[in-house]
Amino acid sequence: MIIIHTCFQVSWDKAVKEVQKLDPVVQARIHTKVNWVSRITPFPWRKLQNMELYKLRVGPYRILMDVDFSTRSIKIIHVGHRSKIYRG
Repeated sequence: MIIIHTCFQVSWDKAVKEVQKLDPVVQARIHTKVNWVSRITPFPWRKLQNMELYKLRVGPYRILMDVDFSTRSIKIIHVGHRSKIYRG
């Protein structure tokens, strides 16, 4: 699934299945936040230490994403609760 916005192109890939397992209210909050982030600057996400991924907070949930500024694309890698998302 690819959603095109004025600033960044967002692709969900396999993270769609992770989002679909969540409560519908949480799903809506996550989609709203990703859509908002893809259209604004400066960027409200934070880079993870020792990794090339960025994180975005949505309540107790985290969205891990790969951001390519040269192609203006965001690839959502994982979505999950903060207690589980960072475990390998």
